[in-house]
Amino acid sequence: MSDENPEKGDEDPAEKLEAEAKKLESKAHEPEKTAEELEAEAKKLEKEAEEHEDKKVIDVVFNEKYPVKIHGRNQTGLSLKEAAIAQKVPIQLEFVLSIERGGGKTDLIGNADHIKIKEGDRFLAIPDDDNS
Repeated sequence: MSDENPEKGDEDPAEKLEAEAKKLESKAHEPEKTAEELEAEAKKLEKEAEEHEDKKVIDVVFNEKYPVKIHGRNQTGLSLKEAAIAQKVPIQLEFVLSIERGGGKTDLIGNADHIKIKEGDRFLAIPDDDNS
């Protein structure tokens, strides 16, 4: 009996170590897979959130007195002016558009400029006085 144990004992530790190594190797790949799955899920949720935001109606104000409803946060200067004109704000597409930032500060928004708007944003659209 003691003769069998040493022989078996020599094989068992090697087999155990090999089995343990295989287990550890498979577990080592689990975090990578989990991280990839989480990243894919995060991207999916971000896309769903963006789609939801694109459908959301946001109330903004043009020229201090004209409420305008805008569909979606992601806009361009042109899309903002088009929405305002469609809602009877007396401006033209050629007008210069800016957003009020507070403290008397404004930022110009070109027709092709992309902007993320939020509830209550205030815009100013005025005739372009550049006669050059």
